[in-house]
Amino acid sequence: MNAYKTVEKKWKRTKLATAEDLYGADGARIAEAADLVDVQALTLAQAAWVDQVGSCAISAGATCPIYALRKPGAVANNDSDVHAGFFILPGALDAATQRLLAEMCLTEYAEAPHTTNLHPLGQNVEGIWAKSTSRAPGQPDPMDKLHWAALGYHYDWTNRAYPDTPGSEVPALLQSIGVACAKAVGLDITSEAALVNYYKASSTMGGHQDNVEVTFAYPVVSFSIGSSAIFLKGGLTKDEAPIEILLRSGDVVVMGGTSRLCFHGIAKTLPTTNLPAFPRELPNSDALYRSIAASLSKQPARTRRGSA
Repeated sequence: MNAYKTVEKKWKRTKLATAEDLYGADGARIAEAADLVDVQALTLAQAAWVDQVGSCAISAGATCPIYALRKPGAVANNDSDVHAGFFILPGALDAATQRLLAEMCLTEYAEAPHTTNLHPLGQNVEGIWAKSTSRAPGQPDPMDKLHWAALGYHYDWTNRAYPDTPGSEVPALLQSIGVACAKAVGLDITSEAALVNYYKASSTMGGHQDNVEVTFAYPVVSFSIGSSAIFLKGGLTKDEAPIEILLRSGDVVVMGGTSRLCFHGIAKTLPTTNLPAFPRELPNSDALYRSIAASLSKQPARTRRGSA
């Protein structure tokens, strides 16, 4: 078994009800989380190779630090380091931005002209969020079958390829946030494709490389909305053990440089009791607010943007 798979299996075996269970009552990490990078609580050893390299303000009034990874023992600013170009922006998205993104992911980004895993199956998915929230007790939730939405150039998951022409526009909201996040770490991005992944409480994403785009000159920018997750940042092969990273709602990850083609994935999705207090005034009713907050507590969305 390769080193990446070993770490994936460790987290699959680890039974946790919420993200807060990563820490015991005394505040100490559980044994399985000994190597977990939590930028809110770095260990002394991790602080030697997880560097705060600056700060930024992606959302108005919300300044966040910028952390860069490097291989333990490697010198800083080494472009040949397998983790060069990988950045974590914890809490980059404030509560209002998270709420707005959540609403768009649930009510617009899964609708035509964008496409989802359900559209090729000919299922009646129009207004899927409205159908989910208005269904009678005991009826199946159509959102349970929604796993991803593709925007811009619609990624073909079966053939691992992008088409020659876009199927829809990448929404301006995603464009602006992605550009701001890339700029904050000194990178440029021209986004022609975006994926929204809808994770359930038991969802994972196997280790993979984003290596089917026409160019790798632009970074991948990933927003986390909703539950926490254990993100694995691997190397250029799965023989290299991945770094385990705790991501929370509002965190942003940027993968450029050498890290752009590294293996990565989600080893565990963790519901949390500490979601931000989403403002109710954005932009509709209390009923919509409650339905979004309830969904995010158990079914997060992660939006990935990159060039096609």
